[in-house]
This record gives sequence, C-alpha cells and structure tokens, in this order.
Amino acid sequence: MDLFIDIHELVTDGSVWLAIIAINMTIIGLTSLAESKSVIGIDYGQYLIKSYKVFFNVKIYHLLVIFALINIISLFSMFTTNYSVRVINLIILMLSLAFAIYYFFAYILIKNPRVNKQIYMDELLGIYYDSNDKTNFEADIITEMNNGWRTDKRISSNLISYFDKYNAESRAVFGEIFGPKSVVYAQNKTMKKYWLKNYNVNAFNYNSNSGGVHISHEFFQLYRYSELQEKWLLEILSLFNKEYSSTFKESRIDNIIRILAHINRFGRCDNLYGYKFLEYLSAYIYDAMEVQFSVDQKDSIKNRKAKELFLMNELFLYVMNTLETRSDSLFYNASVDLCKLLITDSKFNHYSDSNDKIELIINISRLMKSDCIKNFISEVVYNYTLSNIEFKYDLNEIKSLINIKKKNDSIQAIKQELYH
Repeated sequence: MDLFIDIHELVTDGSVWLAIIAINMTIIGLTSLAESKSVIGIDYGQYLIKSYKVFFNVKIYHLLVIFALINIISLFSMFTTNYSVRVINLIILMLSLAFAIYYFFAYILIKNPRVNKQIYMDELLGIYYDSNDKTNFEADIITEMNNGWRTDKRISSNLISYFDKYNAESRAVFGEIFGPKSVVYAQNKTMKKYWLKNYNVNAFNYNSNSGGVHISHEFFQLYRYSELQEKWLLEILSLFNKEYSSTFKESRIDNIIRILAHINRFGRCDNLYGYKFLEYLSAYIYDAMEVQFSVDQKDSIKNRKAKELFLMNELFLYVMNTLETRSDSLFYNASVDLCKLLITDSKFNHYSDSNDKIELIINISRLMKSDCIKNFISEVVYNYTLSNIEFKYDLNEIKSLINIKKKNDSIQAIKQELYH
C-alpha cells in the first residue's frame, strides 16, 4: 500500500529540513511585528518576550531560546548518517514548526487575551491589600469599606497616559480592568495563591454589605491623575450603578457618596464643574436617593439616613464651591433644579427630610461669600417654603434672612421668620 507521504524521503531529504528551519527562524524574526502593539500603554511585544509566563512560570523568552536551539541542532543533524537520530530530530523539528505556527497566529498577529490579562494583573494587583489598618476617609467609613491599606506600588504613568484618551477602545478596556469583573475583585483560590506568591499579602476585600463590590481604590487612584476625570467618573457609574446593581440598589448610594467625596477632594478638571457633567450626574443621584419604600421596610436599610445626609452634604459642597469659583448660568440653573427636587420631592424624603437638607445647605452657605451663593440658597429655600407652608416674604427678604443666618448661626431664626 502506497503512503500519501514518503516518510523515508522526509527523513533523508535535507532540503525539507532546510525549508522547515527557514520557516521557523522567519517566524521568530516576525516577533518584531508585536512591537507595534500596546496594551494599556505597555509595549505588547517587549512584555511578551521579557515578562509573559506560560505553564509552570516559564517565560516565552525561554521557550524561544529552546526553539532556536532545536533548529540549530537540527541543522547540524542533517549531516548525520544515523537514521534513528535523523528520525528523532525530524519529529522534534516538526513539533517546533507546529509551535512556531501556533505562536505566530496566537501571539503575534493578535494581542493574546492571556497576555492582556497578565499585563492587567501586573499593573493593578499589589497596590491595595487586606489589613487591619482603618481608613480615615469619611466617605469610605460611612459606606463601610473593609479594612486595608496600600503598598508603595502606584498606578503606572503608562496606564494613566493610556486613559487620557477617550474612545471605543479605551472604554472597552476600562470596563475590563475597572468594572465589576476586574481582576482586582477576584477572590478565587488561583488569585489568592498569586497574591501570596507575588506580594505575600491578601488582596483587598471589596465586597460590599449593600451587595456586589465597591468601586475599587485602584480606580480612584487613576482618577486623581487623569486628565479626563469627568468622563471616567460617568463611565464607572455606568458600569456599577445600572444593570450590575439592579438586584442590590442600595450599593448605588455608596458609589455616589464616594464619587462626590473624591470630586470635592481631588477634582481638578474644568469639565467636572460644567452643567453637562452635572446633568449626567444628577440622573445617578436621583436614582440612588429614591427608595422603593414601605413602612415595614423603613428600618431594614442600615444607616440610610446618615448616608443620605452625607451625600447631600457632599453634593451641596460641590455645587456651592463651583458656583463661588465659576460663572456659569447653565450650571447655576441645573444645580438649583437638582437641589430643589431633592429637597421638596417626597420620594427623596423617606429617611432624611426637607428640614435636614435645608439645615445642611444653609450651614454650608455660611462658609461662602459670593452673592451668587446667597441667590442660590434663597431660590432653594424659597421653593421649599412655597411648597410646604403659606409664605409671607418675597425673594429679597429671604436674602436678608440668609444674611441673618450667617450672623446668628441658627436656622431657628430663619424658621421663626418664615413660618406664620
């Protein structure tokens, strides 16, 4: 019976060997094609060769060295007359060809997902870890973040620069590395071993008492240095406060609280203080503040009133600091509408009531000096009083009452004048 392939000819024909060796070495040379690619600002080709590890922590670099040695040895084996040696070498050479073809299509022509994931892990893991150290950041305390601390490692400049562009690609990658399915949240056995082996600590536990996971500290570290703070804040809210949290909506107020606190403490991009950003943010605030309420459930949501008042305090600070430092009539109108609705609409007042919020907004106004703040407070208070009681003062008289508040440090002085 004739065979389709003449095995003897393959073993003895040196030209076949030379062709295979040439293909193999050419493919090694094509590794340079990977250098045109990058992953979150990291050179994909260099990382693939120098850092990427496959099974048993063997680097691709080591496999390529072995691959090159096989081809060199095979080249010299062409001159041996021992048939058994030639057969063995041919088999090894054919296997190396199979490896070369797989390597080319799986790692060179495309960015391999496993390489991407390892880059993500190298960049993001080892920054925050589980410990007994407690945070002193109020927003983290009130949202009941688990204990933990940070190492000397920081988000790299490569990563920060990568997210200084906003497009379809960067948004998709952002969802992968900062969204709810990010490697920073993984708590499986494999990841625990990885942490202990590489960092000798346990990963930060981001599990939330409200359900799901908290937005990571790694994201907020990126946010501090980003030139597109407003875009990535809205992007992270889209990831965490929509479909992901549909079955544990209480987590949404935690996310808004931490975002507002980070805006007030680390916000520096001009677009954070524009009316467009406020409009988009308002939709998430309304959604977080609204509770599907029944009397029987009022005591079932832990710490809800304190969270609402903290959120309102951070929101009022953000709005009034913006009004005092920037002249923008569109932002002014949007902020008045937002604060009016949160104070007067009954669906936002199951836990913290209107008087609580009025108290907050007037207390914060005492720290401000501009006439714009006086007008803003007057309009909000004016709307509140008209919606609740018979009102006997015009807008100018309310402005005078705001000035009295600044002097007397007592909301009761205003209430006594406003009510019959």
